[in-house]
Amino acid sequence: MGTPWPSLTGGLTNTLTWKSVDLSFLFQWSTGAQVYNAVRLYANDGGYYSDNKLSRALNRWQNPGDITDEPRASYDGTSGARLPSSRFVENADYLRLLDVTLGIQLPERLAGSIGFTKARFYVTGHNLFTITGYSGYFPDVNASGSTANLDLGTDFYTYPLARTFSVGVQAGW
Repeated sequence: MGTPWPSLTGGLTNTLTWKSVDLSFLFQWSTGAQVYNAVRLYANDGGYYSDNKLSRALNRWQNPGDITDEPRASYDGTSGARLPSSRFVENADYLRLLDVTLGIQLPERLAGSIGFTKARFYVTGHNLFTITGYSGYFPDVNASGSTANLDLGTDFYTYPLARTFSVGVQAGW
């Protein structure tokens, strides 16, 4: 069911400079892949396992005439909600702002006053946001790690990407 390999991937990077200020960024995108969200086997299982449940379980079938793709709750598993199913295959398209750096070059006179011939201060953000319809942490997932082919396109409580910020100085004599 589905494919873990995207049909298209890409990115867009640029550096914009105005006087002594520079801004660089990297957007990354992917389309055409699907992810098997195995987390939902436990967190959207109709109450069979004792894991925390996803909010989508509130949309479960409850009464005759209900129209939903969420099976009814059943602590004994008779609803089939805990069984592997294509309902756990999700679209993995995304657009991510992977990197942004904002820097300012100090004037030579000011850099000289702190003992340098040139100095640039900057702040960088990594993995700032991802736009996706995927319900898990992030859509470009591999449950067994980035080098394993066995579970490619499977999300099973995979740790999310970290959002990081750094501040720095580039200086020279």
